[in-house]
Amino acid sequence: TKLNSRSKELRKAIVNFLDRDWDVIADKVVNSPYVRSISKSPEKFPSYIPSNSFSQSIIDVVKGAEDLISSQGAERVFILKFSNAINLQGLELIYKDLSETLYYLERHAHPQMAQLALSIRLSHIIRTHRG
Repeated sequence: TKLNSRSKELRKAIVNFLDRDWDVIADKVVNSPYVRSISKSPEKFPSYIPSNSFSQSIIDVVKGAEDLISSQGAERVFILKFSNAINLQGLELIYKDLSETLYYLERHAHPQMAQLALSIRLSHIIRTHRG
């Protein structure tokens, strides 16, 4: 079918783009979780890869970070989907806000007020720092 040939051509284009001494990297990009999570089934290659998923797979493979995600199952799927939903700057802000909230809670901040303030800040970060 047309969709199958499109996915084959996309796979071939990625491998050709990263050919010569990059065979190992091309194979890792093609099989990265960012690319594989888009497929409807594990045996099939996607016919379309969003640019952020493709670029993230290249960056992670070149850095060797694809092995950093040690989670499995639903937790791994959540991590991969969430990583496409927010950019690195947003993740850094979320980490900072979570750390600050824990700091305030350790110093006897009112838990409901801290949670409310945190949820408002996280909502804003997620809206303004999309991947």
